[in-house]
Amino acid sequence: MVKYNKYSRKIKQKKYITSSKVERKFANVLTKFNIKYKKQYELNGKYYDYYLPEYHLLIEIDGNYWHGNTNYYPILNRIQRNQKIKDKEKNVIAKVFGYDLLRLWEHETKNENKCIKKINEYKKVN
Repeated sequence: MVKYNKYSRKIKQKKYITSSKVERKFANVLTKFNIKYKKQYELNGKYYDYYLPEYHLLIEIDGNYWHGNTNYYPILNRIQRNQKIKDKEKNVIAKVFGYDLLRLWEHETKNENKCIKKINEYKKVN
């Protein structure tokens, strides 16, 4: 028998989106460098980890396992292959709606200076 808590209904309705540990650490980095952001930004029914309004930039933090980083997992399972399809859909939606999208692998977020450098380089290009 499945037990439900007070958040189950909201989770089913997709109104309650949680952040992973990596995403929470990344939010601390953005705050530390005074970068304004919105978390779990909704666009056309899809949620993106972060939106940086000053950069007009969406950011996705992709877990090495769940998003199938082939440097770590050369043979992808069904879940990883399906997630890659969903990631491509989100890429297209962002582009169609005129947003730029930066994807960072989980392991890349461990070096906060590199993350900020990528974001700042992105701002200079756009």
